[in-house]
Amino acid sequence: MDRCCGAIHCMEFWGKYGGFGGYFRGGDEKAIVDYMNHFLIISGAVPVAECGRAWPTCPKASFRRMFNRTPHTLGSRLVKAFRTGEVPLDVDLVRKKFRERMRGLVDYRKEEWPYEYAYWKEKLGE
Repeated sequence: MDRCCGAIHCMEFWGKYGGFGGYFRGGDEKAIVDYMNHFLIISGAVPVAECGRAWPTCPKASFRRMFNRTPHTLGSRLVKAFRTGEVPLDVDLVRKKFRERMRGLVDYRKEEWPYEYAYWKEKLGE
């Protein structure tokens, strides 16, 4: 994410779906998952599923079962969203608002960001 300014400026993941899963040692997993989903949205993708679990809350006996089941569930949700083309209204509103912001910013900085400017003009017909 540190070097993804081009993907964000161009919203290169538009039309794609994503999900995030992780197990966290220090807790506060909801904030981390929300942040990762926000990254997906501002890069154009639609987050359709997420899972986060703090490591200490996972009972040792069920950890392996949960670890194996979670990616399968996440993958199933991604496939369903891709097939149906679903985009939740709240995600769509944030993406469209951010798209307008990026379109204006890229146009304003077209001299400094020639790649992004060309991308918006050629790929998106903007």
